[in-house]
Amino acid sequence: MYPMISRANHILFTVIRFLCISVFILLVLPTFADSQDEAREYKAWVSGGLPEDCVPEGAWYWDDKVLCAGAMSHMQYAAAGIDKRSFRINGPLAINADSSVVQYVYIDPQGVPDGIMIKLFLASGDAMSFYWEGYEEAFVILDEYINAWYMDFMPEAGKWVRLVIDFNELDMSKAGVTGIEYIVSNGRVWWGQTLVSV
Repeated sequence: MYPMISRANHILFTVIRFLCISVFILLVLPTFADSQDEAREYKAWVSGGLPEDCVPEGAWYWDDKVLCAGAMSHMQYAAAGIDKRSFRINGPLAINADSSVVQYVYIDPQGVPDGIMIKLFLASGDAMSFYWEGYEEAFVILDEYINAWYMDFMPEAGKWVRLVIDFNELDMSKAGVTGIEYIVSNGRVWWGQTLVSV
């Protein structure tokens, strides 16, 4: 015969189990993900200037006062509405399911955007978009918003923040990246280094 467990003990056991699972999710999993990310080798794709032999689109403003890892950042300002800038390269960067893109951003605390978006152009002719936004939807007027991946709430303003786009959950097994587009809605952002693990 099994021993009887009181209702109070059962509730206490359930609460303890919930707390243990929560601690694992909040502390252990991010640490594991960070250790995996740190083990990757990244190459600077954009750092103080655009890649050689790329084809830029839009207005590019480089700031030698707001530096990221000692390199100039490119400032993007959308006083009202959406601003875009992009570039394409001739030979695609080969990527796979273990690849990722790291983007450093500095959000202007005096002009926090409604949202920011990174769009990756693929060798297949397709594109994948990833966005961070505030309490209101920022990119509903864009076609790519329909298939864009929501990443998180807007990054903290007033400091450099590291954003990671991990391809583990995406169908990127044999894709190649041929360009990138930086998009901001109603605000000001300094984009720092763009790093890619291939």
